[in-house]
Amino acid sequence: MEHRNSVLIVEDDVNINGLLKEALEKEGYICTQAFSGTEARMILQGERYSVILLDLMLPGIPGEEVLRDIRKKGNTPVIILTAKDTIDDKVEFLRGGADDYVGHECIMVLNCNDEDAHVEIDVYFADREPVLGLPLT
Repeated sequence: MEHRNSVLIVEDDVNINGLLKEALEKEGYICTQAFSGTEARMILQGERYSVILLDLMLPGIPGEEVLRDIRKKGNTPVIILTAKDTIDDKVEFLRGGADDYVGHECIMVLNCNDEDAHVEIDVYFADREPVLGLPLT
């Protein structure tokens, strides 16, 4: 069952995962956390989400394999969370089924105490409302 405004955060870094959850919940999103590919796969067997934030370098099942599993089941928007930043990497994410990607450097803005620091991630899909408008401040 899918809950509107539900987000699955699949990130093995406890700090990043926690920061994303905190920021999203402040904006009214319902969040579920997974810290490995294996855990994500188990969670996805019983639940559907509005959007999935997916790290690729995960313990257990790699993120690329989790992404393939997600794509076999449907078209849930998937945003890759990654430290990889080459053009080839980014092309590979999108060809592999990701809808978008965010570098870890963007996520780290959450740690910034500067009140003027602000990052916003909006994911748009043709003929749909934004799936995720996330102010990271």
